[in-house]
This record gives sequence, structure tokens and C-alpha cells, in this order.
Amino acid sequence: MSATAAGVARSIQDATTLDGLGWRLTLPGFRVAKAFGAVLLLCGSGVASAIAVDAVSAALPATGPSVVVIGALAIGAYVVILHAVRESLTARRLQLVDHPLAGFFVAMDIPRRAVVLAECRDRLLTTGALVCGIASGVAARVIVAGASTAEVIALAAMPAAVLGGVLAITASTAAWANPHARPRTLVAVPAGVVAGLVIVAAVRLAAATAIAPTDAVAPASWTAVASVVVACAVVSAVVAAAALRAVGRSDFVAVRSEEARVTRSRLLRGSAAGVWIGVVLSDLSPLPRATALSRLAFVVWAGGTAAAEVQLTTIAAAGWQLPEVAIDRLSGVLSFVLGLTVAEMLSRWIGPAALAPRWRASWEAGASSWTLAAAPVLVAVVIGLGLTAPLAIAAAAFGGSPTVPVGVMLSALAAAWVAAAIVPAEPPRADGSSPSSLSAGVFCVITSAALAVVVLAASAAGVAALGVASSVLSLGGAAWVTRRRVLALPSRPLV
Repeated sequence: MSATAAGVARSIQDATTLDGLGWRLTLPGFRVAKAFGAVLLLCGSGVASAIAVDAVSAALPATGPSVVVIGALAIGAYVVILHAVRESLTARRLQLVDHPLAGFFVAMDIPRRAVVLAECRDRLLTTGALVCGIASGVAARVIVAGASTAEVIALAAMPAAVLGGVLAITASTAAWANPHARPRTLVAVPAGVVAGLVIVAAVRLAAATAIAPTDAVAPASWTAVASVVVACAVVSAVVAAAALRAVGRSDFVAVRSEEARVTRSRLLRGSAAGVWIGVVLSDLSPLPRATALSRLAFVVWAGGTAAAEVQLTTIAAAGWQLPEVAIDRLSGVLSFVLGLTVAEMLSRWIGPAALAPRWRASWEAGASSWTLAAAPVLVAVVIGLGLTAPLAIAAAAFGGSPTVPVGVMLSALAAAWVAAAIVPAEPPRADGSSPSSLSAGVFCVITSAALAVVVLAASAAGVAALGVASSVLSLGGAAWVTRRRVLALPSRPLV
């Protein structure tokens, strides 16, 4: 990989980010601003960590430093897990496996490894500043407090383990994820249920071990913890190096499913509504998109099944019961996060910005504008309800209202559709997707949060059905603005 190719890939990534932010800065100025922000994050996280150590040590004089070290390691593990979820279950995986601008990079003779490194550079910089600040701030205090050598080694190795893990996950997804693997959508839900039952069995085994005699369970020593952290750093570095070498030997692949064309030609025979629903479903049939939805369905059904089973067989049997309000709020938060994830994926693929040009041509050819507007909304609602069902089942098992997750999911979909319809976005890419702008994302988050508060307030007042009704009405508004987007197709200015 030449330095010129790496520099071009970096400039393209910086220019794309700068265009999405809408800031009037030059590329050198933007890079200086990013470096300054990373330094501020490093210093701020270090100072905040040192203050946290002092506060915890004052509250727990005997075990305070050890508790803070454990907390710092937990933050590092959380960062890696969150990054793994992002790279494997969101639209980011599609960009790593089948980049929408692959043809452009091939024409510019930019290797795939340069693109992968350029796109993950900012995240590595931000993550490194955060974990290094936390590790240094905690280490500066616990060393003074007399921490053991193993604790210091664990803190010193934590940033290397986190950064190596982040890079290894990204590079491994780009190098070894099979873009041609056929997704098994039909077995994703039952496989998730089976996985949830396995998780329940593991929880029962852990509970049985926890109540065993004290002398039968030896606590983990700090030496073992430090050894595990160092081993994770070494293994992640080796995996990242091997994955990057594999990415360097691979070329951009164009994952284009012929099934979509066959499905469209087959579905163009039938009722008007069925035809357009079939066309929308064909936009979700390419293998990377179907795989992403299948993975997400597997995860949510596994988690929902595990939570419901643990509640019915363990927690309820012990006589523990959380207040209904707390359960509704927790299920609302979880469904809010899930709803934003699903809404971002679906609005990018079958949202108003992605379908408006084709829908406009179809309307001019005689199709009903209301049918065109309602078809993608209906498909998104069915998919969203299927992914929300395990959360609703788990909420009902814990004694909460199952309508809260449903209402929050529908609200997130409605907010994403409205944002994609009224906020200017980039033209659809070669793969048919239309990524939302930063303004659309902020609008979607704020609007969906407000609608989620309405759903939770209605549930707390004992009229949960009213909250779901408000979400359904917002979906009607989403269909209306989608129709307006088709009838008055906006264009993005070139300057």
C-alpha cells in the first residue's frame, strides 16, 4: 500500500465526514480540530478518572482502589463489546463487506486496506484517547495508594488490549466475513430461542456455583487478571495483523444479488399493493442486508428468550418483583436503542430518500401515490414488530406492559421516516442505499425520544393503548410526508 493511496483514502474519508457535519473548514483545519479534540478527551478522561478514584477511595477506604481498577477494565471491555456489535450487526458491516463506493475506489486504484484503515482511524484515535486517559488517571492514583504490581500491569495493558481488539474486529469483519453466505432468515428466530435457553442453563449453573460453599470457590487473583489482559492484547494484535494482511490481499467485491431482479420480475404479477410490497422486499433481499437483519433477529430473540425464562424460572420463584414503572422504563430504553438501530438500517435501504426517485417515476407511470408511500412503511412496521416481539414478551414476563416496546419501536420508525422525507440527504448510492445526514440523525433521535416519553407517560397513567395509538398516528404522518416527498421530489444543491 503506497503512501499516496493511503493519503487519498484519508482525504476522502475526512472530506466525507466534514461534508456530513456541514462545517466550513479546510481539510488541514479539520484535522487539527480532530487532534485538539483527542487531546482534550485524553486530558478530560484522565482528570475525571483521578477524581473518581478519590471519590470511591473516600467511600470505600479498604477496597476503593481495587474497585476503580475493576471499573476501568470493565469500561475497556464495554468499549470492545459495543464496537463488536456495531461492526457485526449494523449497517457498518455492510460497508466493510460490500462498500457502496467500491467502484470508485477501484477506478482510483486505492487498495481496500487503505480504505479500511482510513475509515477506522478516527474511531481508533477517539477510543485510544479515552482508554489511555482512563488508564493513566486511575494508575496515577492507585500507585500512590499502594496498588499491587499486577494491578498496574493490568491498567497499562488495557489500552493496548482495547485498541487491538477494536482494530482486530474491524479488520476481521472486512477480511473474513463471507459476503456470499446465504442468510438463513427463517431459522434466525428459532436459533435465537435455542440460544436463549442455553444462556438460561448457563445462568442456572452460575447461580448453583455462587451458592456453593465459600471454600469451594477460589477468588481470581490480580495476577490472573493481569495475565488475561496482557494475553488479550497480544492475541488481538496478532489477529489484527493477520486480518490486515488478508485485507491487503483482497479486492473490493461487488455483492449484487440476481435474486432481486428475479424476485421483481416474479412479483410484478399481482395486485397493485402486493407488487410494490414485493419490490420493497426485493430491496432487502441482497445477501448483506438480509444477513444483517438475520443476525439482529437472532440476537434480540436470544436475549428476550433468556430474560423471560430467567424471570419465570428463577427470579419469580425467589419472590423478587420490580415495580411495573421500572420495568416499563427499562423496556422502553432497550426498545428505544433497538428501534433507532432498526430505523437507521431500514430508512437507509427502503426509506423515502432511497426510494423517492424510483417512486416518482412509478407515480408518473400511473401508480397510486398512497400505495407507494404506504408499502415501505408497512414493510418496516412488520420487521420492527418481529424484532420487538421478544422485548414485549420479556416485559410481560417481568410484569410490565408489552405495549411499551411496541409503541417505542413504532415511534422510532415513524421519526426515521419523517426525518428521511423532510431533511435533505445525499442522493442514493450505487447500491440503492441513501445514508442520512447528521441533521436527519439528530432530528430522528430527538423526535423518537419525545414520542417514547409519550408512550411511557401513557403507560404510567394506565392508558398504554393511547401511547400505541399515538405511535400509529405518527406512522400515518410518516406515510403522508413520504407521499409528499414523492409528489414534490426535492433536489440537493450542487454547491
